[in-house]
Amino acid sequence: DGLRLHGTACFRASQLQAARASFETLTRDFPQCVAGWVNLGAALNKLGEHKKAVETLRRAIQKDSKCADAYFNMGIAQKAMNLTTMAINAWREAIRLNPEFFAAHFNLARLYGELNNYRMARKCVQDAIKLRPDSDRAQALLASLQTQQVESKKHESPFGRLGNTAELDRQAVSTSARILSAARRQAEREL
Repeated sequence: DGLRLHGTACFRASQLQAARASFETLTRDFPQCVAGWVNLGAALNKLGEHKKAVETLRRAIQKDSKCADAYFNMGIAQKAMNLTTMAINAWREAIRLNPEFFAAHFNLARLYGELNNYRMARKCVQDAIKLRPDSDRAQALLASLQTQQVESKKHESPFGRLGNTAELDRQAVSTSARILSAARRQAEREL
């Protein structure tokens, strides 16, 4: 308990190397302590050592496959490594294990927003708001997502990727319905 408390205090005080040392000692001396592995993974994430964090958090999950905190921290590491799908899956698993995990809902909403999946982003942030209606961050994210969605719809075209008529006009390409239909069929064949 002393090592865990010391590591946690150092982590909260942003003394990350000291926190890492405490958690490394804890995991070495008490390898079955899942919290030690999870906390070491969180410290490694804060230190930017995401690959090591993933390895550490896998150990935590091996010891306790129902540890929502391990999956949550795994999602952070995977997002930092641009493993988007894996991060989504990790945060979903954290939520499945602990449906009231506000930070997992919030992070998932932000990631879906970055991917322009506004429907899923709104759903996740609304779930977060149900858990913490007073969260200014969640309310701000919801407002931002709504604004982003409106802006993205302004740039959508009924013609998909061929619909940028300004670019077609600049290139002196005819945008008649017949020509666009032929271009769309050609693009579909190429896929």
